[in-house]
Amino acid sequence: FIINMAGIFIFYFSSLTAEKKLANALYDVKESNKKLQLAYNRLKESREAQVLLTQHAEYAKLVQSIAHEFKNPLQMLQGTAEVGLLKDEKNKDIFNTIINSVERLNNVIQPLLLYLNKKTAYTFAPFSMVTIIEEIMILSKANCKAKKIQLSFDNQSTNAHVNGDAQFIGQVVINLITNAIEAISDDGGTISIQLTDDTVNQHNESVNAVRMDIKDSGCGIPEEKINAIFMPYETVRHSESNVGLGLSIVSKIIKDHHGLIKITSEAGQGTNVTVWLPVSNQKILDNESQIKLFELDDAFFEAS
Repeated sequence: FIINMAGIFIFYFSSLTAEKKLANALYDVKESNKKLQLAYNRLKESREAQVLLTQHAEYAKLVQSIAHEFKNPLQMLQGTAEVGLLKDEKNKDIFNTIINSVERLNNVIQPLLLYLNKKTAYTFAPFSMVTIIEEIMILSKANCKAKKIQLSFDNQSTNAHVNGDAQFIGQVVINLITNAIEAISDDGGTISIQLTDDTVNQHNESVNAVRMDIKDSGCGIPEEKINAIFMPYETVRHSESNVGLGLSIVSKIIKDHHGLIKITSEAGQGTNVTVWLPVSNQKILDNESQIKLFELDDAFFEAS
């Protein structure tokens, strides 16, 4: 009897050990599958990124060809029209039409050239992101008022000083706020801007950064458009004045400032654009902090 009981106990504990080993093996298989799936997803993302980069290079070649083909003839055409305007009063309307048409085309060509220019002449100096945002909010008031949009700004950053070109970063903010305004219907909505302290990866090192979030309650961006939104000519809003280069230029400026930009969006639910820019360790002089990008104040818009 004792021998039989011992045999039963041995069999029982052997079964438990086998079950435990089997459970451990199954767990190891599941973990391996997770790692394999993660590796596959990263490989897929890498391949997709390579495809996008190849398309990006092809677009850049096309843009370069268009820009160079148009630039010089447009300058000659404008110069000829300006001379004609001075010498031929009778055909003044015709020459004015030519000049206006050339200027309209130049407004398309200039963004193309900026997008192409790999060595944009930036003037780097420390400046306050708060000043940039507050001034551009003044410029945006009229458009927001016309569309019943509530525009708000919340500064939670303890160091919103960036070393870069204030004019170009101002262009980034203008472009992003304009996109947010255009995404909201005439029935109204909200745009919120927030600054917070964060970090950004620079040369494989984490450095202090100011994070800017611009969130709107607009139409959102379809999922299939998100990955290509920074590609030239990719846009969710087509018009005569919108050739789809806005976010390409924004991305280039941010990259040239060693920053990062990310867009999260859902169709019909709005969009959140996040920009990280490394903070400056240099102090802003008192006179520099008073520099204004635009010589306009709040009173300019009160009459509208």
